[in-house]
Amino acid sequence: LGLLAWDLGNYDQAIDWFQQASAIGRELGDARLAGLTMNNLSLVYDELGDYQTSLKQYQQALDLYRDADFPRGESDTLGNIGGTYLLLGRYQEALSYYERALTISERLESKPSMSLDHGNLAFCYLGLGRLDKALEHIDRALALAVETGMSKEEALWLRGKGNILMRNGRYDLGLANHRAALAIYEEIEARGLLLDGLHDMGQIHLMLGDLQTAEQYFRRGTELARELGLAQAITASLLALGDLQSQREHHQQAEALYQQALTRAEKAGELNYQSESLLRLSLAHRELQQLASAEQEARRALAIASGTGASSIQAEAWFAIGELARLQGNSDPAMAAYGKAEEAVVS
Repeated sequence: LGLLAWDLGNYDQAIDWFQQASAIGRELGDARLAGLTMNNLSLVYDELGDYQTSLKQYQQALDLYRDADFPRGESDTLGNIGGTYLLLGRYQEALSYYERALTISERLESKPSMSLDHGNLAFCYLGLGRLDKALEHIDRALALAVETGMSKEEALWLRGKGNILMRNGRYDLGLANHRAALAIYEEIEARGLLLDGLHDMGQIHLMLGDLQTAEQYFRRGTELARELGLAQAITASLLALGDLQSQREHHQQAEALYQQALTRAEKAGELNYQSESLLRLSLAHRELQQLASAEQEARRALAIASGTGASSIQAEAWFAIGELARLQGNSDPAMAAYGKAEEAVVS
């Protein structure tokens, strides 16, 4: 029931079901069941952007699995904790958890788990700028996925490899990998994952300055998200379309799209999308010379990110505050804000 509520986007109901299931597991002395439900509960909090709560819940699940001597569950939870730190942009911490998960996966000789661990390690190294190590791990993840017939993971690692290649300036090969991933999603009819791939392709073309192609991917993704009823994906698509209008310097249209995304995120209680929407609104209002609104939104984003521990968003928010101070000729507050941004980046 918890999983069903989660899939339907009813997060409060999902949390309630998972908490009840965990309590029953504890009452029965079934540490595996209790750990499983706590792990699922944490994934919901991750999706809501409440990372501090999810990390506490993951730790409880980890303790339960250790008490039950259940290494597979321990490995999964270590990987999920790594995933939370990855979302937070805390790559070095994520790396240590994924390495611990990989050690257990190798001991269990679980090739599917090893594929996941290597792929996640690649994303950490990509975040740290160590492209050689990232490519090494993504190739191992991809080989294991092909060997074990994991089509979805194969496509995910193809996308990851594409991103690594493009970071290395090899855009043609990077795009080829992304197209191969989309072909796999189409073939296996994984429409939710296809949506992720379409969003990626839109972002890539946006980065490359091909706004027309980017819009095609974003529009197709938005239509698919609405067909599937995926609330978070619709919000992400609104942000992407806003970014597109911003790059075209259509700042009022961008503002309207960012406001729609913020309204949806607030209604759903999605803290991560709230902070991202506020930051983008701040940038739009700065371009429109509405500096008071821009600062208010940047500070709201900062408050949310400080609560969730999202250091990358904190850094962006402090930088935005610094830029606003600089534009108004306030050099000392600007320098102080830039310093705070730097602290958040290296924390």
